[in-house]
Amino acid sequence: MNIIAVDDERILLEDLAKAIKVAIPECMLSCFKKPSEALKYAQDIKIDVAFLDIEMGGMNGLVLAKKLKDIYPKINIVFTTGYSHYALESYKVNASDYLLKPVKPEMIKNALENLRNPVERINQNKIRVQCFGNFEVFANDEPLQFSRSKTKELLAYLVLRQGAICTNNEISAVLWEDGVKTPSTKDYFRQLVSDLT
Repeated sequence: MNIIAVDDERILLEDLAKAIKVAIPECMLSCFKKPSEALKYAQDIKIDVAFLDIEMGGMNGLVLAKKLKDIYPKINIVFTTGYSHYALESYKVNASDYLLKPVKPEMIKNALENLRNPVERINQNKIRVQCFGNFEVFANDEPLQFSRSKTKELLAYLVLRQGAICTNNEISAVLWEDGVKTPSTKDYFRQLVSDLT
């Protein structure tokens, strides 16, 4: 989720950014003190949610919201302000929410759970395991390369077990059919497990 935060007061902007990062740590967050810089950024980068102060120098948050909506009609606007008297006017730009300062992480979470235009969350690390034919693991449709062939065998066995409990001795017997349990084999097994973490 790509989020911007705009407030012309540095300390309040920092507080807002902290609250957003606590509420949704995996988001991409860009902060701006000047509304004009946020608008310029929006012309190059798609924004899902904009947290906007209303009373700012140069361009107020209501004007900025209208300009952002001209670029992205489905953008979610969340106003963060110290003044309640703009609430009615904020809904004229179809704001998703109106938060009174100081903004807390719980308020951010609630606003994000109730967005006017839900944001499609894309899993950046899509993992796919192919079991038919050759055993292969893909991350974002790119095949994973294993440094050791035994690491790949270990993962294949764990996938086969589908989360069932198995002992180190049981896994070793599968990986080394002769069942030899020497100190070097045990060290090698630890390395294989380490490769998977």
